[in-house]
Amino acid sequence: MSGKTVHAPLITVITPTHNRREAVLRAVESVRSQSMPRFEHIVVDDGSTDGTAAALAGIRDPRLVSVGAKWRGANAARNAGIERARAPIVTFLDSDDVYLPHRLERTLTWFDADPALEVLISSYVSLKGGHATNCINRDAFLNSATLERTLVAETILIAGSAITARREALLAIGGYDSDIARMQDRELLLRASARNCLRTSTGRSTIRRIRFRDVATAMSKPMRT
Repeated sequence: MSGKTVHAPLITVITPTHNRREAVLRAVESVRSQSMPRFEHIVVDDGSTDGTAAALAGIRDPRLVSVGAKWRGANAARNAGIERARAPIVTFLDSDDVYLPHRLERTLTWFDADPALEVLISSYVSLKGGHATNCINRDAFLNSATLERTLVAETILIAGSAITARREALLAIGGYDSDIARMQDRELLLRASARNCLRTSTGRSTIRRIRFRDVATAMSKPMRT
């Protein structure tokens, strides 16, 4: 452990991993390199047998919290991270993705500017076979019904590492459904949209699927009149 003073985190990053030692170390380094230093990064090692736990234990950074778990799947691991999170804002990073350097700083700017904001969805860059694709959501404000339609019709671009939310909002809907293995991000957002009339907006991107760009789509409670 480092002797540096540790301030309360403003945002918690949650990474589930299972037997992806080299990939998760790259993901962790992308978080440690953020321009905004007041974060907590919880890596839930979901029963890895490839030396992941020892590799994470060797990183001397008090902001990194490694949690061992019996293998129950990525969604249960995400929920374990949500329960343990100390920050009021929670975001996710899959172990085979990385953040660009200003991801957390720009994400927090959205939440600081709008206290009613509950969920934010980033645009991202997808890298496959050396080819980069910009996955950008149009700038828009959507109510709950419209958001639901876009999710069902798959006309909004979703990636697990592009979702950020207030911790209390995630707890209110029960977090991720640990019984499903696919489309869990859309399912989570569908339940979030049913809970409130949500406002969504888009901006720049901040991640990469293996590298994400800036922040894009936001959902919040209705504005008070």
